[in-house]
Amino acid sequence: MVMQDQAFRDGEGDRWWYRNRKALETAAGHDWPLMLIQRHSLAPKAVIEFGCADGWRLAEIQRQYGAHIDCYGVDASGAAIQEGQARYHGLLLFEGLASYVPWLPNEVADLGIIHFVLHWVDRRRLFATIAEIDRLIKPGGHLIIADFLPSTPTKVPYHHQEGLWTWKENYAGYFTAGGMYKDGEAVVFDHSKRLPSWEDIPKHDRAICVLLQKGDWYKCE
Repeated sequence: MVMQDQAFRDGEGDRWWYRNRKALETAAGHDWPLMLIQRHSLAPKAVIEFGCADGWRLAEIQRQYGAHIDCYGVDASGAAIQEGQARYHGLLLFEGLASYVPWLPNEVADLGIIHFVLHWVDRRRLFATIAEIDRLIKPGGHLIIADFLPSTPTKVPYHHQEGLWTWKENYAGYFTAGGMYKDGEAVVFDHSKRLPSWEDIPKHDRAICVLLQKGDWYKCE
């Protein structure tokens, strides 16, 4: 069986970047993570994005909220990271996977973003990825997760490379089930059009962006 994470490190991450680079140039104009940050008046001092591409979203956060914000980005595409390092000198960008970020210390960020990445993560590395994301978020901090939202967890062949898959489900549930995260606002939207809606979205395009907060939400008895 193909180790999916390694396939993205071995070239599919770069191919994804080259296919989508042009579309990302206009993505900031209607981006749900950016809108949730604004809508909830979040004021992070340090942000980490898993699957950051060239870091365009992190650069937009610095543009809107100040260059003093520490912004860390991790992506499997070495090509995207190299372009981002050349373009955005205020960002700290690293080639790697969300499941293993050993060069960053515990609780380094008070805002984490993971946007349409978890559906690619190899199932053998999913819980390691979730644990690594959690390790890097400070208590009291926030996590924004966006991904596909089928009516039931769904496994779909990845049409760009034979032997790979996408696994579509509501990934925020993995974090809230553990008792350390609670739901904030959730926006259901059409992935292709980026517009919010509750109905008439093709099932393969229905997506959700969720704002979570990390803390001690256990009930005392």
